[in-house]
Amino acid sequence: GIPSFVIISILTIFAIGPQYFINLSYTMNQQIIQNGLHFNSQFSLYPATLSNLAFALGVLLGPMIARNAGIRKHYLTCIFLFLCASILNVFAPNIVVLILGRVVQSLSAGMIFLTMLPISLRSFPGNIRNFFLFMIITGLFGSTAMGACFGSLSLNIDAWRWLFILNIFTSIICLIVGYFTFPKHKEHQK
Repeated sequence: GIPSFVIISILTIFAIGPQYFINLSYTMNQQIIQNGLHFNSQFSLYPATLSNLAFALGVLLGPMIARNAGIRKHYLTCIFLFLCASILNVFAPNIVVLILGRVVQSLSAGMIFLTMLPISLRSFPGNIRNFFLFMIITGLFGSTAMGACFGSLSLNIDAWRWLFILNIFTSIICLIVGYFTFPKHKEHQK
């Protein structure tokens, strides 16, 4: 009973939004993470910088990979990678593992970015297509705002790993809904 454009919009926001969420949360929590993983301040910029570069690379690669693999397989694989990287970040024992997790998260979110936005836009009926832009922009900026709120909260409680647990929950939602939503036939996926 739920219109497909609403489901696709939710899948888009929950797939890309956590990247915006965790980017701002990480920026706010660099000092806590630095103290928790016992590394110098000179290394604190590496996870943020490398994850932003990975996101940009993912944006370039995503549409090409999706054309060859199909939307369903591409989406579910990227979400699964994001989930695995989030789990890795929850248990990261050092800065190298954290960097690896952040890079994989960003690369997978970037690969979904330019794949899902056109699909979402096409799924909206023409008469309410501007509503799509409102939903996506609100969702992505809302994710950034939530990153600031939860980042501030984590500063107050002096803990950061739980932020990646939130990414785990959004990934699981995307995997379940995406598995049952995207068509299984390859000709429909492209």
